[in-house]
Amino acid sequence: MTMSHVFSPPELAHGVRDQLFEGPFTPGAFIDERFWGARPAIAPPPLKKALRVLCAEGLVEHEPQGDCRVRVPQHQDRDAQGRQDDRRAHIHHQHEAHMSLMALMALTRLTQRTVHV
Repeated sequence: MTMSHVFSPPELAHGVRDQLFEGPFTPGAFIDERFWGARPAIAPPPLKKALRVLCAEGLVEHEPQGDCRVRVPQHQDRDAQGRQDDRRAHIHHQHEAHMSLMALMALTRLTQRTVHV
């Protein structure tokens, strides 16, 4: 007898988070726990824990009647992270170019000393 995999709260949080950023959810959209919980690999208790994690991250908000809704406009945050990653990559590239130039200058000086001595 084989048991199917049941997703853990961190796995579910990761999957729902990806759906928030890349999926059909829009700000204010209802997250239907019954729809998600009806899937064979998703048990309601881990799903509730995953949604609490996403609430703590500020991605969804818990409504008074117990439902969850998408809170943050998903593409704005992902775009902001992308711009920050682009700036880091640009700075890293500039640093590498600077270090290469410094190494070339040191090698040139060393070569000049060796030739003139």
